[in-house]
Parts: sequence; C-alpha cells; structure tokens
Amino acid sequence: MRKAKTASLAVLLALCLTACGAAGRAVSQSDEVLARDETMAGEGANEGKDSPDRSKQAVSRQVKLKIGLLAEMGQEEDSFFNRSAWSGLEKAEQEMGIQVKRLDSRTVAEYGANLEEFSRERYDLVILSGRDITEAFAEAAEKHPKLQLAVLDWGAETAAISGSDHMTVVRFDPVQAAYLAGIAAGMMTKTDQVGWIVGTGNEKTAAAGYGYLAGVLDANPDAMILQMNIHSFSDQEQGRAAACQMAEAGADVLFHEAGNSGLGVIQGCQERQIVAIGMDYDQSASAPEFVAASVVKQLEQAVLDVSRSCAEGKLESGILTYDLKNEGCDFLPAGDILPEEVLTALQTVKVELMEGKIMVPDTKEAFEAAYGDVYLLD
Repeated sequence: MRKAKTASLAVLLALCLTACGAAGRAVSQSDEVLARDETMAGEGANEGKDSPDRSKQAVSRQVKLKIGLLAEMGQEEDSFFNRSAWSGLEKAEQEMGIQVKRLDSRTVAEYGANLEEFSRERYDLVILSGRDITEAFAEAAEKHPKLQLAVLDWGAETAAISGSDHMTVVRFDPVQAAYLAGIAAGMMTKTDQVGWIVGTGNEKTAAAGYGYLAGVLDANPDAMILQMNIHSFSDQEQGRAAACQMAEAGADVLFHEAGNSGLGVIQGCQERQIVAIGMDYDQSASAPEFVAASVVKQLEQAVLDVSRSCAEGKLESGILTYDLKNEGCDFLPAGDILPEEVLTALQTVKVELMEGKIMVPDTKEAFEAAYGDVYLLD
C-alpha cells in the first residue's frame, strides 16, 4: 500500500487545490421535438364516438402521454431503484396528468416480452430500472426502434450499446462525491485503515473507487485502504462478511458501491461498531449510530426530469449526467457522527470541487499518475 510523508490536511489540501482543475458536467437538453403518433391520435379522437358524452370528446381529443417503468429484476425486496423510479413516475403523473404503468420481469427473457407489451400499447417512453442486464436489454430494444427508452444508472462502458437515437442513458457520476467520502474517511480513521467494497468490478465502480482512494490519501497519506470485490450487487450476507473481515483486519471506516449487498456491509459495520458510509441513497436509517454519511443518487428527480422532457418534446438520446455540480449525485452527512472539523473541511473541499479547482481522477491512467498503482480492483 502506498505510503507518503506525513503532512497536515491543510497543507495537502492546499497543494491539491492549487494544482488541480475540473470541469463540471450538467444535464443537457435537446431542441429536437418528439412527434406524437398521428395514428394513435386519430384512434383517440374516435373513441366514444357513439357515446352520449360527445361534447367532451370533441373538446378534448388529445391522447395522454404514456410512460412505462420496466422494473429491475431479481430482488427479494423491491430495490431502491424500483422504488425511486416509480415514485418519480407517480410525481410525473400528478404533475403532468400522464398515464403511467409498471411491469416487472422475473427473468432476462421477460424484458423482451414486457417491451413488446409497451410497444403494442403505444407507450411514448419506457424507463428501465436495472443495471445488470444492459446487453440483453439493448438486444430487446433493437426490435422496437420506434419506442423511446431511458435507462437508469448505466455506466460509461455501455455507451457503445446505447448509441441508438431512441435511447437515453441517465448516468450518475459519483466520483466527486466519493472523493468527499474519502476525505471524511481519511480524517476520521483512528487506526489509519479504511475499507472499500464493490459489488462487482467494472468501469463505474472503479471510477468511484479512484475518487474514494484519492480523497483518503489526500486527507491521510499514511492510510491503508483495504479493498474487496464480493462479485454480487444482491448478496447481503457477502457484504456483511466482507465488512466483518475488514473490521478484524483493523479498518474502522468502510465505504461501499455494492448495491443491495451494501446493506449487508452496513450491517457488518453495526455488528463490529465501526463507521459506515452508504451509497445510492441515504442509508442512515438502517444503522443510525454508525452510518456517518451517504453518497446519494437523486434517481427520483432524474425520472421526473426525463418524464418532463418527454412531455415537452425535448428528451434527447445519448447520456444525461447527474453529478455533484448539478446536485444529482451528492455526499450527504447523516446525524452527528462526523466531527465538526471534518464537516468544515468537507464544506471547503466541496466548494472547490464545484468551482473546478480540484480534479478528481476517474480513470486508471489519471489515478495512477497521481497516486501510483494502489487501486486493486480494476
């Protein structure tokens, strides 16, 4: 593990702040207008032709916008992604008077059947909540080129299969927020050992890992960072076991990017009475005395934004990025676990990140150029 000469946090941050720069990302919008299906509009106009309530039909002939949710599969309990996506759609329904529908898939094969149902019912937009079936979904989507699609939380490595002009990728970039998690962990550790646990190794989890390790080492150059890939986003017992193993090795602050397995990580932290930092949403409710903060993805807001853009005819294909600058992916302290001096340092660093004065590496090459070959899971 990398070692460096001991230096005060203030000096280290000063060097980092003066040496680095970064450009923030923002959610983009398109001027392209999404046309309504003329045939569908015609059918809507003829519905109820023989009804005595013809005057109302004549006054309002416009067909409601229809947006569907294709929910994430394979969860014993409804996942954060499903709950948040559906909540966002329900808000869109109330705000815009649209028609919404949710379909769940028990197997990968059912994604195709469910997309076929949405296509047959002429939905204007289908939102996918799911991260582990990108290729299967992309294959199914190719069969429905007229069906506008939006997928949630896919990583940059899926850009090649998301290049269709009818697919929008909602991407949450946690790198800067993970850097703040690293600053907090590096400052809080009393053993100079912290941990990083991922559900699987890919470009997205590695980018968050680079941010976290960079923050830890900038705050505490002598820190040792234990790292583990548990090869599952849904195995809570694996997450718990990994946390307990790291605690036994001396780690006293753990951060994860492990999906539902991360709840097991937090359970292990609670058992061993060490500090946890959550991911995806505010996870402090699961262990209020031990979860110091969470990196939060504003998925509900993203679904509402996408639905509104679709309704306005401004939804574009390509990648929409939610990050620290547009508050789409943020680091949020919880309770009173973080000491005042840590909170003060985090506020200062967050401002510098948003102003582009700190550049956080998000690739293997950039990370190793600054910190050496210390990330073990890429």
